Amino acid sequence: ENPHVRAFVFECAELPHYSNAVRAATGLPVFDMITCCDFAMAGFLYNQRFGFQGWQHSWDGRESCYSLPDKLAQKKSINGTTPKETPNPCSPISSYCSSHLLCCCSKNRHGERPLLQWPPNLYAQSSPTLGILCLDYTYPPIPGDIDCKETFGYRVLYRCVPGLTFEMCQSGKLTVQVEREFVEAVAWLDKQGVCGIIGNCGFMLYFQSLARKHTKKPVFMSALMQLQAVSCSFAVTERIAIFTASSKTLMPMYGVIRKEVG
Repeated sequence: ENPHVRAFVFECAELPHYSNAVRAATGLPVFDMITCCDFAMAGFLYNQRFGFQGWQHSWDGRESCYSLPDKLAQKKSINGTTPKETPNPCSPISSYCSSHLLCCCSKNRHGERPLLQWPPNLYAQSSPTLGILCLDYTYPPIPGDIDCKETFGYRVLYRCVPGLTFEMCQSGKLTVQVEREFVEAVAWLDKQGVCGIIGNCGFMLYFQSLARKHTKKPVFMSALMQLQAVSCSFAVTERIAIFTASSKTLMPMYGVIRKEVG
């Protein structure tokens, strides 16, 4: 019915349970609250397949000779001048640096090339944590819920905002006391060393700017924060379908969506 739809964004925090079914039925990408969490953490998670986790120990210590492709290596006269000689990248000590060539490292007094030494704090941060702000309510979560730690492949830390009910969050207006509790919750998560902060309700987008004022960490108060990144990957004639629990309650957010998401 909508041939121009190229992706789905599930705004409601209760919809991720249906994401796989929609992906399977349509063959299209689905972005939800969980993919938003993953996006927030992607820049902090270390790839175990390469990086600084001992990968150099498998190196035999012998340097390989790298050279430019034939067409790039040919000496050509440009505007009547001849390019300078290309330094030998395989010399014991080379100061030549290029995106096409690998610089050689000098040997130590034992004739060995030392492994890179990484700052100790990098190892201490090998288990990054996502901070999640929660509404003031309780229910038994199951895997797939943002409120269930088993949903994620990384550490999560939850912090409830006392007095922040669903109805208050949906209205977009906080009382003085709840605003104070909200700011305190953001500050607490920040102090715990989380890498980013996300909300467990899509209507928390109303408080995106408030949260940003009190932390330097990335803030994603709604799954809609992914919308700009998703939409710019498609043509202007193509469409992104936004699914929500109730379009009537989402429409009043149009102004804040334009402001915070673009």
